[in-house]
Formats: sequence, C-alpha cells, structure tokens
Amino acid sequence: MSEEEQIKIGATKYRIVTEKNLVGDDGLKRLDGHIRYSSSEIKLDADLGPQARRQVIWHEVLHGIMTHAGIETHDEHLIEAISYGLMNVLQDNPWLAQPVEEQ
Repeated sequence: MSEEEQIKIGATKYRIVTEKNLVGDDGLKRLDGHIRYSSSEIKLDADLGPQARRQVIWHEVLHGIMTHAGIETHDEHLIEAISYGLMNVLQDNPWLAQPVEEQ
C-alpha cells in the first residue's frame, strides 16, 4: 500500500499513511490504526501484515461512517466485530463490491 492511497468516506477523502510504532494521542497506548478527522488521515502501524492492515482499515472506516452520521459514541467491540465480518464477507463474495448495473 502506498502512502498516497486514499479512501473516501462520505464526502471526505482520507489519505492512508503508515507510521512506525503508532501511538494514541496520549503518547502511550500502542495502536494498529487511528482515524484523524482534522487532517483527513487514516494512520496505520507500519508493521501490520496485509490481512491485518485491511481489517484495521475497515475498523477505521466504520469509525468514520459513524462519525459522519453524527454518532459520537462508538463501541469498540462492535466496531471490531463488524470490521472482521465485513472483510470476510467481501473476501468470500467479491461480487458484492462491484457496482450495481443500472437497467
């Protein structure tokens, strides 16, 4: 994944960047990923493998969807379960990611 990769959530494009030893705003807690709304970035720990990286992106995208919808409180366990579930369903059923053809 290049550092210039982007993902669009709602009307906002987020740049996906990697960072060695990613930590939270407290400077202590090690993170796999973090969405930063003010800079429109999704930061990922540089040491994540390909599958973990994809799951963490889904995790952060779900945070973004909820925030853009005005939902302030996010249950981390629920976000984690849905991100794994979505990743697995899309991996097993790639046709679901294809645009729907208009008739």
